[in-house]
Amino acid sequence: ATITCSSGYTANGATQIITCQATATWSSVSCPAVDCMALVVANAVSVAPNTRYPSVGVVTCNLGYTAKGVSRNVSCLPSGKWENFTCSPVDCGRSLTVAQGTATFGSSTTFQQTATITCSSGYTANGATQIITCQATATWSSVSCPAVDCMALV
Repeated sequence: ATITCSSGYTANGATQIITCQATATWSSVSCPAVDCMALVVANAVSVAPNTRYPSVGVVTCNLGYTAKGVSRNVSCLPSGKWENFTCSPVDCGRSLTVAQGTATFGSSTTFQQTATITCSSGYTANGATQIITCQATATWSSVSCPAVDCMALV
């Protein structure tokens, strides 16, 4: 007789043939669960005590990275692969208002990326630039453009 394992279980990738033994019993058959191997997600901490179908692991994105929710259960699928899960860097966006200055953004505004702040004339050394960084909280590091202080005349 031919045995086909259920989805999520394998007979070394094929069907198994069993035979009727002289003892009037069938030969043994085994359909072990597929193994999804280690649960590894970039920019995250993953915990999966068991890696065989239908196990569930937990993924928690690192600080500065996000997915839908802070952590999520991820299933070992019948295919022997973990459910797809991605932790993407948080995005600070391009809508930064700087009093008495302007922001110039690079190609990306995500976690750990930088932007350049140029202060208007008459504010902090007449146009000196400052570099700010996108923080893990999805906000830009602080910046200010205070007026140049001419000091008191003596």
